[in-house]
Amino acid sequence: MESELTHPLELFYCYTREDRALRDKLDAHLATLRRTGLITAWHDGEIVPGASWEEEIETHLNTADIILLLISPEFIQSDYCYSKEMKRALERHHAKEARVVPILLRPTDWIGTPFSTLQMLPSDARPVTSWPDRDEALEDVAKGIRKVVNDLLSRGIIAPGSSVPTQLPQATLSRRLFQRHISRRMMIGLAGLATVAVAGSSIALLTHLFQKPPVASPTPASTSSGAMFGYDLLRTHFNPDEHTLSPTTVSRLVPYWTATTGNPISYSSPVVAGGIVYVGSEDYTLHAFHATTGSTLWTASTGYWVRSSPAVAGDVVYVGSEDSKLYAFHAATGGILWTAPTGGSVGSSPAVAGGVVYVGSLDHTLYAFHATTGSVLWTAPTGNWVSSSPAVAGGVVYVGSWDSKLYAFHATTGNILWTATTGGPIRSSPTVANGVVYIGSDDHMLYAFDIATGSILWTASTGDHIRSSPAVANGVVYVSSWDHKLYAFHLPV
Repeated sequence: MESELTHPLELFYCYTREDRALRDKLDAHLATLRRTGLITAWHDGEIVPGASWEEEIETHLNTADIILLLISPEFIQSDYCYSKEMKRALERHHAKEARVVPILLRPTDWIGTPFSTLQMLPSDARPVTSWPDRDEALEDVAKGIRKVVNDLLSRGIIAPGSSVPTQLPQATLSRRLFQRHISRRMMIGLAGLATVAVAGSSIALLTHLFQKPPVASPTPASTSSGAMFGYDLLRTHFNPDEHTLSPTTVSRLVPYWTATTGNPISYSSPVVAGGIVYVGSEDYTLHAFHATTGSTLWTASTGYWVRSSPAVAGDVVYVGSEDSKLYAFHAATGGILWTAPTGGSVGSSPAVAGGVVYVGSLDHTLYAFHATTGSVLWTAPTGNWVSSSPAVAGGVVYVGSWDSKLYAFHATTGNILWTATTGGPIRSSPTVANGVVYIGSDDHMLYAFDIATGSILWTASTGDHIRSSPAVANGVVYVSSWDHKLYAFHLPV
């Protein structure tokens, strides 16, 4: 029987009166967390007549486990919210006494604020009021808060005075996370052996073979381009070496092994190289698993969530973290080789080519680091966040930005060669194939640009945002959309 909290986590709303209606709507979306006994929520509307409102706020602010900053222009303008409540909240956050979660309600210039280094909700820091459906935005926020609750429980952080054990059993927590479908599922091909799937905080290996192959000792790959998100430097998402799995054999896949991490595996896609599976997790850790047994070979810590997908080149695995750093670890041991700071969270997945590591950051910048030392070789500015993962081809680095543009930079100097404009922010990563750069946009369109000039060669419309990265294989372009559809485009016969 699963353990349950006898004392829920306390949640505190920090907001201005102009945002009271949105606070109430958010509170409704958190009803499930309250009804299941995981949280209680408090705001200044609960102060009884005659009580000292300042003392009541201070008391709850100092005892809350989770503090929600409801960000809007009025919040930034309010001396009490910004200079007093937020200051105290961040003090408790940095002391690890509470978890502060900024929630962007309305479009606001928040760059450079004290909370700008914290992961923001809703997803991709898109303001609640900018979503076509506000209920969908608030549901996204509620799911994010559920992740925070589960993270605090997994770390043994519960409300003072609770009579339950200080930590839920890991198997119980993992099962809960899986059942709630906290994170999206991702699939990649493992050449000649199996398929890796990620769900919640578990990574599973499925194979079509009914008998496990002999266990081989893992040895990190030493190839020129290595292994990375999208399979190769062109981000084609196509593995030409896979010959075992096919339309006739894939239906015979059966469970092989699962490996559990301490928190959800949300956006990091697994990479397989030299018999090792590497993947990042929101437990602040990069994990290395044995590809045929699922046993943990090593773990390496970062300062925050690892949503970047790792890249392996030679004996080194590179990965970004939401702590604004790029990390280089020894692929066989997990020993840290170097870290390189950026000015914003690094969810972009690195590309390694010619001794250079290219990666984007939410500080609006594409970085080029020396692969051996981590020193900065050059930086290239864009007009907004770079969460897109760069592709490298023919001495050129291609990457998208939230400023609605696709950029082409000289791989050696960082000089801009051309830009191409779309109708919406670009969170998709580019794919390069046969002289064409493919990329999706939040304007619902899939684009094909000339690799040399950036001129538009072709577009295709879908029913919603395209934030996935295109895959190109055997004359077909595949891409998924927020309209719940997977699209395949090919040349007419």
